[in-house]
Amino acid sequence: MVVTRRRGANGPSQYDRVDDKSAYSLSPGKTSTITTNNISDGSDDESLLSDNKSTLILFIISLSSSALLVLQVLVYLPSLTSTGNKVAFTAISIMCVVVYTIYRTMIRLGYETSLLNVFLCVCCFTAAVDLGIAGYLLNIWKLGSFYILVGEPYFNTAYGIGVLGYDGVVHLILQSIMCYRSLQDDYINIRQLNKRSRYGLVWGGSIINSMLPLLIGGAATGIFSSSVEMSTAMNAPYVLIPVIIVHTLFNESSSSRIRQGSKLRKSDVLSNLHYIMLSLTHLCLVILLVVRTMSVLKSDATIAKYWLTVEPVLEQDDGTNVILIDTIQALFWIGPYHLYSIFECYIRATKQHRGCLANGNWSSLIMGAYIQSSFIRVFMTCAKYASPGIIDYSFHLATLVVNLFVVSVALFHSWSMHDE
Repeated sequence: MVVTRRRGANGPSQYDRVDDKSAYSLSPGKTSTITTNNISDGSDDESLLSDNKSTLILFIISLSSSALLVLQVLVYLPSLTSTGNKVAFTAISIMCVVVYTIYRTMIRLGYETSLLNVFLCVCCFTAAVDLGIAGYLLNIWKLGSFYILVGEPYFNTAYGIGVLGYDGVVHLILQSIMCYRSLQDDYINIRQLNKRSRYGLVWGGSIINSMLPLLIGGAATGIFSSSVEMSTAMNAPYVLIPVIIVHTLFNESSSSRIRQGSKLRKSDVLSNLHYIMLSLTHLCLVILLVVRTMSVLKSDATIAKYWLTVEPVLEQDDGTNVILIDTIQALFWIGPYHLYSIFECYIRATKQHRGCLANGNWSSLIMGAYIQSSFIRVFMTCAKYASPGIIDYSFHLATLVVNLFVVSVALFHSWSMHDE
């Protein structure tokens, strides 16, 4: 039997059946011929593909485990983390080594070293770092204790536990899934696949939504603004690169069949009721965003004062401005999306064609933002943080119900707008 093997530019070797004589080929590239005997099925091919997937899984797991290992090593090297400047220098040096090592390893394993792929791999490492620091705040271990003291002290709050824990669990899972699917031989890039791009948009919306409250509300203003260290600058890539990735996903993730102006089937009673329900839920969220903004800005309006009892986190008694920035950001970023979505529903119901929100990408992006924001709000309401391990937990039904409603509506919008 003759097997044709071609080394692909975007990943390790993959074999595809070419003819009935069990010859296989990969993507265009250099070829070599291997002659084997006494092989009558594709068992070797399946074994090779299984090995490649196993290697990829081990690579992704190693990104997270190595981050926890680095934190453990730094526990025994306090001289490298004794001051803010030393923490910044140590962190930047480690990240340079990490990025270079990831890049070289990806080349060695034959993975495509695009901006998306490299950034996702780096994010898997940094998300595990955040998980380690969150574990320290919860008094699970001592990993990352230095970073809270002299690195980014605004994480030493209930908000810090929420945002670091969310990044270390939810973002880590999303990034690992995206890494796995983007680096596999079967896919040149995650951007080319509609369903898989939604992971990227949900992730992107969550990351983008979290950065302004963190940097402006936590670091630049509030009680921690006088102790901002150089290490805060390490968040800069997460401000710009997710926007670039999301922009690319917007341009390349949808088929022409569901682009702006494409026709829809003729409206009937059920579809019109669906559009009415969509419009009403969008309007409800616009009203919610306005009321939240009034409350966080200490309006004397009756509804604003009442809403402070529904979501007491809007009182901002932790000394930071993270909720203030998150609320105002949502009003001016997510609010216009909801208003235009109502117009989109009108266009679809009356004109039977898609508008600017044709393929539902925006709904996935906004859903990611809502899920992240809602988790932070619920956690900050239910957890009264004093110091690492000293946290008083309580249950607040009204806050939980409101944020579950917000997330449910966001899921409904995303499902409704992603017509295949």
